[in-house]
Amino acid sequence: MRNIFGTFLLLAAFALPAHADDPAAGFIIQLFSKACIESSAEPNKVKAYAKTLNLYEVDDAAALDVFVGKGEGGAAWVAGTEVGKFVLSIRAKTKACAVWAEAADPAEVEDKYKAIMKGVMRPGMSVTVFNDKYETSPYGEAHNLTYRVAPEGSKQGFLFTLQTTQKSGGPFQISLQQAVFTEK
Repeated sequence: MRNIFGTFLLLAAFALPAHADDPAAGFIIQLFSKACIESSAEPNKVKAYAKTLNLYEVDDAAALDVFVGKGEGGAAWVAGTEVGKFVLSIRAKTKACAVWAEAADPAEVEDKYKAIMKGVMRPGMSVTVFNDKYETSPYGEAHNLTYRVAPEGSKQGFLFTLQTTQKSGGPFQISLQQAVFTEK
């Protein structure tokens, strides 16, 4: 199921226009597509992808607390590029694949994220907004938007989460995450 489902997500991600007004927004979407969607959020595949890019593994405890969280089995890697600083991680508790941008245009990232979710919609696939919440943060309005994506009638699928803040200045301005879920 994961391979067929992952193929739908991958096709939706690559249906996006290659050109981005904000190179950082384009890069984080591309990193999310390659590292998380292509791997179906499987930690071993995410680790292998980080290794193929020769990314620097994060060992700073404060940074790991932000990008991995508490618990065992998580990891994070830095992807410094000419367009900004990015992190790829595996969250410790949820084993979610996550990408983080220190700074990127939140509106552009959200538009591209929604285009991926729209691209997944087809007969037999359930794509629903699971959470859509705005809060005040030290970096302006923070937005958390989560989609639940699964074959209709299935108790297993993915949660896709976008977190943005209006302004940069914190450890991250943008985060995209993909986690496997199973309903009981």
